[in-house]
Amino acid sequence: MKVGYSVFDGMGFYFNPSVGVRFIATSKLGLNLSIGYNMQRTDITFRQYYYNPRTHDSYVNSYDERNTIGGVMFKLGFEF
Repeated sequence: MKVGYSVFDGMGFYFNPSVGVRFIATSKLGLNLSIGYNMQRTDITFRQYYYNPRTHDSYVNSYDERNTIGGVMFKLGFEF
């Protein structure tokens, strides 16, 4: 399980629980399978800059957006 907070572009809390199983084929070979869920809550500020070359007018339009991004995760691993 991973839990944390992102401080870069998509600032926000993240959570990543997973469960898995290990299959042993021989004493030197194995297979790992896991499934999990990724979730991140993001706070993003969008800024749009406008400039009119004819009138030399410019302005900035900005707004904040909060999203929750999530997805299912599958992992497959081989041990040798």
